[in-house]
Amino acid sequence: MLRGLLAGFAMLLASVAAGAAEGEIGQVSKRHYAGAMGHRTGLASEQLLPSTNVYADEVVRTPAQSETQLRFLDNTILQVGQMSEVVLDHYVYDPNVRRGEMTARFGTGVFRFVTGKMQNKNGFHLAMPTVAIAIRGTDFAMSVDASGATTIAVLSGAVFASPMGGGLGATAGRGQSVSVATAGSNATVSRGDGSRRSFEHRE
Repeated sequence: MLRGLLAGFAMLLASVAAGAAEGEIGQVSKRHYAGAMGHRTGLASEQLLPSTNVYADEVVRTPAQSETQLRFLDNTILQVGQMSEVVLDHYVYDPNVRRGEMTARFGTGVFRFVTGKMQNKNGFHLAMPTVAIAIRGTDFAMSVDASGATTIAVLSGAVFASPMGGGLGATAGRGQSVSVATAGSNATVSRGDGSRRSFEHRE
């Protein structure tokens, strides 16, 4: 009986460990800790130290003078600047076919997003308070202010910005920016990618 109980307990532990591992979607790839914190439901907040795993449904926050960089399983990179917040709602990736899906919600802050090996770029579902974006194999920087106004500067590839609330969308390509001021307003495209400077040389 004791042997059976021990075997059952070992199976339970293995099941719990497997369940915990299922949510891992990437890790912190910044070489030095700079104050970022991760928050998961029902758990204490933790410092996002180098090589710390990140999980589906985790909230990443950076206070003043803080930043971090995340690398997901398909090598997609997300840089999070100071005073920023992003919710990593959902992420799955099959390396055998290089297809997957990612859903993330961005709050106030500055971010840079560089797609990795995931071939179905329509699998990325990225939303800000005033706009959702579709991407095409891309590197872009985003700035979201306290009112939700969003500017996306495209460094390579292209993004299509679809305003929340029914405004007209617009596509921005390399060297262009697309902005949405409020939910329901039209997206506007302009030249320039100055937001890139916020993230240069910051691994």
